[in-house]
Amino acid sequence: MFKKKIFYSKSSKILSEIKLTNKKQNINELNKRKKFITLYNKGQKNYNCIICGSKLSKNKDFEFHKINYFFCTKCHHLNGSRKLNNKNLYQIYKSNIKKSSIYYNNYSKKYNKRVKEIYKPKLVFLKKIIKKPNILDFGCGAGHFISACDKENVNCIGAEVDKNLIELAPLKVKKKILFRKTDSEIIEKINQNKINCISLIHVIEHLEDPYSVINLFKDSKAKFLLVAVPLFGYGVIIDLLFKHLNPRTIGGGHFHLFTKKSLNYFLKKTKLKIKGEWWFGGDAHDLYRNTILNLINKKNTKNKVFLNYIDNILLKPLDNYQNQIDKSKSTSDIHLVISK
Repeated sequence: MFKKKIFYSKSSKILSEIKLTNKKQNINELNKRKKFITLYNKGQKNYNCIICGSKLSKNKDFEFHKINYFFCTKCHHLNGSRKLNNKNLYQIYKSNIKKSSIYYNNYSKKYNKRVKEIYKPKLVFLKKIIKKPNILDFGCGAGHFISACDKENVNCIGAEVDKNLIELAPLKVKKKILFRKTDSEIIEKINQNKINCISLIHVIEHLEDPYSVINLFKDSKAKFLLVAVPLFGYGVIIDLLFKHLNPRTIGGGHFHLFTKKSLNYFLKKTKLKIKGEWWFGGDAHDLYRNTILNLINKKNTKNKVFLNYIDNILLKPLDNYQNQIDKSKSTSDIHLVISK
């Protein structure tokens, strides 16, 4: 019998180099999220849990940036107040990449750094479970994971609906990305190329129907899924404490969130088996980032000696803090390798 493999944490050093710590950028991204929320709130009201279908309470559990959130009492999924639909989702999530945005910096200027420090570890985790993966990256964005696979001589093709994101990928990677293909076309490609693994890296939480992509997987000949999803963990608490700063987990980025229980419910309902787990998040770094930004925004301090001192106090124990959060499974992210 296959024994499930469980892993925890990774170094948070790269987050300090990539994540948002600039006051002006923070304001720009916060304003952009507010536009997302305006679009979202025009959608149809949601009365049922997106995961288990149970009727939600009439009373919200909390409000964040003008989004009402409801916690399902049956499966413990965190639901937003509006239904997601593909037309609205495209308007909300279309890349809107401008040179002033954090997305441009992350996807373009820091492309190779993200490939090495963020996406290569995902492949390393996957190869601990599957010795010879042959991958289709569903919702591949600018192709970071494809690039990581290329560098490790692992075959990987992608599928993406946002042309602007594809344009940021290197030419070699662009040629491997299927643009706006139907589910049946993607399944055909999977079967033709003998794909044994579909990767869903921060995709499921953005879909109108989270079960739809699982059905695609089941209808294909692929045997494994690599899934990465954000969780309702420490990161949500940090977002709630720093409402005036750009949030990472709720409020425009994610309109619903899995918990440990709702994720288990989802997997049990789909009859999929977990082969590997990797619990890690950026919660401790979010606390560091928001503390620094809070000092800059509210106190307007420009004393670099003081800021560097605070920096050192917070950064030194960061990995230890995060490791404890990860091992308690209260983290903001999880990666899973799942099989049929």
